Amino acid sequence: MTNSSLRFRVRPMFGLLVLALSCCGCLKGDIFEFVTYDQPTDTFRYMQLELNIGSDASADLTHLAELWSERDQIIMYPEVFRLFDLSAILRIDAGHYRVINLGAASAANNPTLETSIPLDTIMVQPGKFFLTKDNTLAYFHEVTASGKVVDAALAARNKEIFGPSLVEAIDSEIKRRADGGKYGSWDEFRRQIAQGFDANKKNGAGNQPDGKAAPAPGNSPKDQNQGGVPLDNASLALLRKAIAAGELAVRRHGAEFELSVPLSRDDCRELKTTIDLWTNGVAEQLKAKPGNYAVALTSILRAEDDGHGKLVASIDVAALSKLQELSYGEARPDPKMDANYRDAIAALRSRSIPIDEKLTAKQVVEEFSATRP
Repeated sequence: MTNSSLRFRVRPMFGLLVLALSCCGCLKGDIFEFVTYDQPTDTFRYMQLELNIGSDASADLTHLAELWSERDQIIMYPEVFRLFDLSAILRIDAGHYRVINLGAASAANNPTLETSIPLDTIMVQPGKFFLTKDNTLAYFHEVTASGKVVDAALAARNKEIFGPSLVEAIDSEIKRRADGGKYGSWDEFRRQIAQGFDANKKNGAGNQPDGKAAPAPGNSPKDQNQGGVPLDNASLALLRKAIAAGELAVRRHGAEFELSVPLSRDDCRELKTTIDLWTNGVAEQLKAKPGNYAVALTSILRAEDDGHGKLVASIDVAALSKLQELSYGEARPDPKMDANYRDAIAALRSRSIPIDEKLTAKQVVEEFSATRP
């Protein structure tokens, strides 16, 4: 639940897993995503679980009630298609929709858009509002879609992500370097990641592993990419060529989503080493937790150098859901938001919107995981 201006506390590489929202003037909560996949029918079932919902703005609580009234037509979808916002689709009919903001009331309605994706084939199963064990508001929402629909949505999203704007960004970086701009080394990049893990340990942030790199020094335009991924000029040229030719795209193989990235031989090796470092660092932090997190993590994310100038990264969304089952129970409300949590509950009750006081998050997750699409 957020809007585009929201600042996320996102756990890198766990972007698909958990979003902890934190800002004023919007709905706040802890978001978990679950996916099951049925291979014989090539069908996905997706659930978004929202815990600890609250807000300090009455307009957003009104918006929450309005979302409830439109729930039968709201198509929520995984973050892989959203890129770190929490938008959703309000289905108008089989071929038309509006993009809506789940996190805050909009000043004006977004335009109605046309799509070739058959929206009427997507099954929406609205859930319920209920109370967490900490007596805060929660909600769940399910969507079922065929692999054919997922592929069509993925193709559309690929065009948006790997389009002219990314080519422009690469051209801008190439020019910056040509003008004398610097870029960091892989060793420095990995050192910053390691520092992020060390900081988590010192701050007792074991419940939120991120390994986020510390900001790099240097604020001048020439130094602005020193904290970014240090791809060399050959890799930038390869990426630009692949994007311009329409060759760079996320592709699906069953429940796995794969991205093959053309890079220089050096960068293929260095990026794989970096991803392995991150994965091992997260696994090390997760050892202190109950449950086999490390095994789940390894089965989710893989990165391999194909030996022909491409790094192939893949993520298994079904395995991802297993990791969510281990982690959703750790979400705790913010004591500073006690009044906001109470206001959210009161806002729904004042509008006679039902809140199930017997249902639990554990029941919701277990039922979802046990049911095939």
